[in-house]
Amino acid sequence: MKIFRKSLLTSTAFILSISLFSCSKNNSSDSSELENVKISPQSITFEWQDVYMNKLSEFKSSADFSADVNSGSRFDLFDITGDEIPELIISPNNNGQTACRIYSCINSELVELGETGNSGIFCYLPDMQLIKDEYQGDGFIIGKYVSYQDGSFETVISYSDNSMSAMSASSGVNIRYEIDGKEVLLPEYDSALSEYNASPAIDAGRKYTFGDNALNYAVKCSESWGAVLLPSQRDIYTAKLSEYLNSLSSIYAFELCDLNSDEIPELIISNGTALENYCEIYYLTEDGLQKIEGSFGAYGKFTFDTEQFVLSAGSAHWSINNSNFSVDDYKQSDNLAEIGRKYLLNEKNITIALN
Repeated sequence: MKIFRKSLLTSTAFILSISLFSCSKNNSSDSSELENVKISPQSITFEWQDVYMNKLSEFKSSADFSADVNSGSRFDLFDITGDEIPELIISPNNNGQTACRIYSCINSELVELGETGNSGIFCYLPDMQLIKDEYQGDGFIIGKYVSYQDGSFETVISYSDNSMSAMSASSGVNIRYEIDGKEVLLPEYDSALSEYNASPAIDAGRKYTFGDNALNYAVKCSESWGAVLLPSQRDIYTAKLSEYLNSLSSIYAFELCDLNSDEIPELIISNGTALENYCEIYYLTEDGLQKIEGSFGAYGKFTFDTEQFVLSAGSAHWSINNSNFSVDDYKQSDNLAEIGRKYLLNEKNITIALN
């Protein structure tokens, strides 16, 4: 039996209804298909896996590594070159001017692409295949949009704006708007950036901590779920995501993640990035697809302890893996992943994620 149970503390960060339910182990109408054919994500290999794992181990042994699970070192796997192969992004810490270090695997070799971002993260615009590298200071913004071209990053457009300081005008400071180093008027400034500002973005850089279990999940499992699913299961998840496509805005995102240690991923759908936004979780049954009752997380994501299979949002914790889970007994491990917003919800990403 596949048992799901939720146990939690109250939290203003999200709304969650407590429910207990069970279902038969995943089946389709052809029960023998699901019972006799099962692929472990660990059995699926990519040429970049060992290359990235070696780099992560090297960094973890370096003086730049910080073990603090909140403000210390984290990493991410995220395709920013448009070839559907993830880059390795290492975030040394979340200090204000800390940039992410970006690596790619080319011909089975690690290649350093450069650094970008601030506070250990950067924004990526998947629809435009651009990195948004922006720094906000005391009353000013300096930023640029960068694309990957022919093995290097090239600036597409740069901008700056010192108008945010409430003291600028009253203190006699000259308010300036600049595009590509040239001063422009506000209407021209807004027009030049409108296309970029309207494109949905995902934060990248700090998805995983450096615990051994989190390292293994990220490198050996997180990119393999589409191949793990049987064709009938892919069809079920595709149908559900396509349902959302017809009525949802561009801020929706989704992710596949095994939340109950049976090596069959659940489908997580995130409805935005504000505090009140949450995730919905779906799982496969012999009758098709079922939704776990409740609204999970905050800011459209939740923290997942990959070692103990515990989900968290703020001060709330719950498990769909352990029917005897006790909030009082839970002690967070150093194996954490931020779950919910791996892919923006669009047709292209549905295909990428489920194949």
